[in-house]
Amino acid sequence: MEWFRDRLFSFYDQIDLKRVGLVTADKVGDGTTASPVPSDEEMIAADLARETETADGQTLPEPNRRVPGIRFLRFERVMERLGCEVRGAKGSDVSVYRPGFRKYVLGRHRVNREVFPVEIQRVLSRLGFTTGEWLEAVRG
Repeated sequence: MEWFRDRLFSFYDQIDLKRVGLVTADKVGDGTTASPVPSDEEMIAADLARETETADGQTLPEPNRRVPGIRFLRFERVMERLGCEVRGAKGSDVSVYRPGFRKYVLGRHRVNREVFPVEIQRVLSRLGFTTGEWLEAVRG
């Protein structure tokens, strides 16, 4: 077991922290000054602050961020806030429609069930919403 631990630590020492972006000093490991590892909030802020325009002036789509799962009743309210039409479909299914896009049908087989993040991502891609628009509507 000690051999395995020592072997893992030897690999860890070979990681080039400057290349991965965790250290900004010119020299690493020589006792020179190095910036501390950024926190999660700092990394998220850096991702949001990145330039979203290409050289020819076109805007890039916003990177997909993780969306949280929410309860079905809140999901319906948020979709209506985004300008979608939410109504009953065949049986206990519900259809969500946005003009100009294909409708999405999802099941509501239990009262106020949780809509999982994967399903929310599918709905957003089918209806042409970005993750940023979704998160803004959920918060607002």
